[in-house]
This record gives sequence, structure tokens and C-alpha cells, in this order.
Amino acid sequence: MVCRDGWTLRVWRRQRMRRWEGLADRYLEAYAARGVTAATVDHARRELERWGAWLKRRRPRPKLETVGTDLHVRYIQGRTVFRSKATVRGVMTVMRGMGEFLAREGVWPSNPLRWMEGPKVDGRSRVPRRISAEAMKRLSLRK
Repeated sequence: MVCRDGWTLRVWRRQRMRRWEGLADRYLEAYAARGVTAATVDHARRELERWGAWLKRRRPRPKLETVGTDLHVRYIQGRTVFRSKATVRGVMTVMRGMGEFLAREGVWPSNPLRWMEGPKVDGRSRVPRRISAEAMKRLSLRK
């Protein structure tokens, strides 16, 4: 399909979503400059790519300035089905950080994710992945 000015619809859509990608790249550069590990930056990049792709698939496609809390909640609900609390917390942390960046850049008037609470994660409830030989001996001696 060709628009009046000769641009194809596909090129127009690509131009429209470059703004998201450019903002995400700038956020990740600032995030990496804080001194976080490369693995953490890669995790945030993947999550922002998922979030951007999800936004691009919405019909009608929302403008970045008008993305509201309802879309954030729908994304989090869809993204975190059958996931652990720690995964949900990680998704919300990346989204909250990007939201703060968008608010600083003036894209959003305020960050709608700032006051959304994630699930409580209790570090004591984690099961160790491997039991040491000493712990196995102590368990066997308890009989």
C-alpha cells in the first residue's frame, strides 16, 4: 500500500516505532553507564524488546504518549502467567526503570509504574539447588 507522499505503509510503520527503539537504546546506555553487569543490561534489553513488540501488536496501535496503566497491567498479566514471583518482580523492575526514563524525557507526564507493587519475594523460601556433602552427612546422621 502506498500513501499520498509515496511512502509505503511498511516504511511508515517502521519509522513510527523507531522512536521506541531509540528511547530504549538511550535508556540502556544510561543503565549500562551506572556500572551494572553486561548480563543485567542484556536482560533489560530483552525485556524492553518484548514490551515494545507487544505494544506494536496492539490494535489500534497506541501512541507512546497515551500508553496508560491499563496497558501496563495487561502486559504484566500476560507476560507473567505461570512465572515465579522473582520473574514478575524482574519484569516490573525493568518496566519501572524505563517508565522513569520516559518521564524524565518528557514522553510521559509521570511514571504510572512508580506505585505499582510487585509480589513479595522472600529470600528464605528458596530451595538450594545443590546440597553439600557435609549437609548430606548431617541429614543421614539424624536418623
